[in-house]
Parts: sequence; structure tokens; C-alpha cells
Amino acid sequence: MKLNRIYIFAISILVIFPKLVNAQENDFKYSLGGFVELENHSFFKEKTGMINSRNQNTVQLELKSNLSDSYSFFSSVEFRNDFSDPNRNRVYLKETYIDLYSPKIDLRVGKQVILWGKSDGFNPTSNITPIDYSDILDTDDEEIGIFALKSNFYYGDWEIQGVISPTFQSSIFPSSKSRWQNYPDFLNHNGISKPAHFTREEVSMPENKFKDFQYGLRLSRNFNNVDFSISYYQGWNDIPSTTSSISFSGDTINVSMQSNYYKHQVIGGDFSWVLGKYILKGEGALFLPQGIIQDDPYFQYVIGFERVFSNIIDDKNLFVIAQWIHEIKPDNIEYKGNDFNHLFQRNLMTRIEMDINRDMKFSVQAMYSLKYEEFYIKPEFIYNISDGLNFSLMADFLGGNKGKDGFFSNYSENNRVRAKLKYNF
Repeated sequence: MKLNRIYIFAISILVIFPKLVNAQENDFKYSLGGFVELENHSFFKEKTGMINSRNQNTVQLELKSNLSDSYSFFSSVEFRNDFSDPNRNRVYLKETYIDLYSPKIDLRVGKQVILWGKSDGFNPTSNITPIDYSDILDTDDEEIGIFALKSNFYYGDWEIQGVISPTFQSSIFPSSKSRWQNYPDFLNHNGISKPAHFTREEVSMPENKFKDFQYGLRLSRNFNNVDFSISYYQGWNDIPSTTSSISFSGDTINVSMQSNYYKHQVIGGDFSWVLGKYILKGEGALFLPQGIIQDDPYFQYVIGFERVFSNIIDDKNLFVIAQWIHEIKPDNIEYKGNDFNHLFQRNLMTRIEMDINRDMKFSVQAMYSLKYEEFYIKPEFIYNISDGLNFSLMADFLGGNKGKDGFFSNYSENNRVRAKLKYNF
């Protein structure tokens, strides 16, 4: 019954939208947009008792209003239904905010997505907006809006952005039946393999008091061919720190995990430099954790280049991104391979993309971890069927040295294929 409702609603939008938009643009100062998306994920190898596929339908509606030169309004609502994993179902107000404009300062008030950084795929300076990680390899456009006041002040060639958020919103993590929760059935104790049982303790959330407000400040400008910024953030980490304790029941090892959200300060910077045919990009951040056991500072950075190689095959162009991702930490500290705050410690990342013709494109994204000797590869084919309607087919391949206990190698049985049909209106 719920599936039929989603399809009826989606089809209704597709049928009536062109007339609706035309009437609104002619008679009112409002516009309605968004997308309808049908998506399927299938793992090559099934696991008993786990969620082995995704059959998801999403409708997102966006209302825009430009009532004058001084202010505008935007709201985005998402209806998502996953028939394989009900934990992903939601009716979700992603963003709703008002923009106020003046010659020297712009203000945005309400629920919004705030992204910092210039690198591709990994942004250590972007710590304000949490992300839906319920599918760890599918986080594009999965940012979670937060309630905030954002101001952009313009002074000469400088742009000064300030952010204040009075409430805390955590990132979302995989459910207990997800293929992205990988608890081993056995653990080694004194050289003997024993059955293991894992439990998660209830997480205490910040109380959203005045002392817990989150703040951000970023200064940016363009100088000749260089865009750069420096930034500072003080607030809660939306990804918690997890500690564990062990007890025994007969031959069973009981592992109790406790996650704690903590405050941190982040001092960062980024640049994008057009240098002939190349675009050089870099981004880095110094993290200063507060109130956790491993509160030592650490530094994460990414540096790389982009380039378009012309006429590789006939008149086809090849777009290439290559990046080096590195984390610098105290020598006596070692983070677990599945720690979301420290997934990329010594990684090479690349993405290549080529247009097959005007309507078809093929790309490959790959990452290799030198520390854990593991890899991730994602080939993708995109076909633009018609105006606003496109189909994409992709796969996820993970693997590596399991003895190193890295993230990708631990999920090597999660190789899968993904198909998506999306209509943007």
C-alpha cells in the first residue's frame, strides 16, 4: 500500500508539474522544483540475518521564493521510503531558511546545509553540517540541515562568513542489521578463539544549553588565480568517540561499546590555484579534541590536482583528479581502522571521467590505503535519457589485506551493484 502511494504521488508530480510551474512563474513569485528518484542496490553475496539490498523511492520537493531584491525564502522536504531497510524511511525537512540581502552583508536564518572546503570527496575543514552515514559508500547529497544563523560580510576583496548554531545534530549511522555494521562472531583471547557478543550503551546527547552553542568563522578571498580561505570552528563533533569494555560469560566474550559526543576546535584552511592547464587544490585542518580519553591534537590534510586532457579519443576529453590524503598524529596514538574520525590516514585517491557522447558518461573513482593495504573502486555509467531524466549504473568493489584491520578490507564481502533512475524538475 505504501509503495503504491509513493508511485502515485511521484507520477502525479511528473504529470502536473510543467503546468504548475508555468502558472506559478507567470502569476506568482514562487517556483517549485525537486526530484523523484528510484534506486536499487544489490550485494553480490548475501548474509543471513542482514539487509542484503536497497529498494528505495525518494521524492524531494523544493519551494523557492524571491519576493524582492532584499529577501528570499527556500524550503526542501524529502519523502524517503526504503522497502529493504525501514530504518532509512523518513519524512524529512532538510532545509527551510530565509535569506536577507544588503550591499555589505547577507544573512541566512533557519535550517540549512553549510559546507566548507575545496577538495573532492574529503573535506577536513567542513565540520558544521552532519551527514547521513546509514550507507557509508553513498553519502552524496546526504548532508543533514542544522538550525543556524549564517552571515556573509563583504569587505573589499574579502568575504567573512560567520555561523552560530544553537542546537546539536549528530550524524546518522548504520542500523544493527545493516551490511555496514560488521561485528565479528568470534574474538581471540589468550590465543583462543571465543564467541563474541556486542552491545551498544545508550548515547548521551548534548543538552543544547547556551554554553554548548557552536560557532564558525571563515575568511576567504581571490588573489590573482588563487582562491583561498582560513577557518575556525568550535563546537560538537557530530561523529562520537567510541570506547569498549570486555566481560566474560562462560566462553562468550561480551563487548560493551559506549559512544560519547565531545567538543573540539578545528583550525583550517584551503586553496584552489589555477596554474595553466592544472588546478591545484589543498585543504587541511588541525583538530583539538576536548573531554575524551584520546584528546591529543591531530592534523588532516589533502592535496592534489585536476586537469582536463583534450582530444584523448577523437574529440573526447578526459577529466582527471588525483589526491593525497594524510593524517599526522602523535606516534603513541593508534586509531582503529573503522573509526569514522580517522578513516583516511595515508590514502591515494583518483577519479577519471570521460564523455562517451553528448548523453553518456563513464567514470571510475578509486582509493588505496597505504597503511592498511586496501582499496575501493567505483565504476559508474551515466545516461541522460531526456531533459531532467537520467539513469546511472555503478558498482562498489572493496578489498585488501584483512590482517591489517582496515575499513575497506573488513567490508570486502559488501561488493555490490547500484542502479538509479532520477528525474529532476
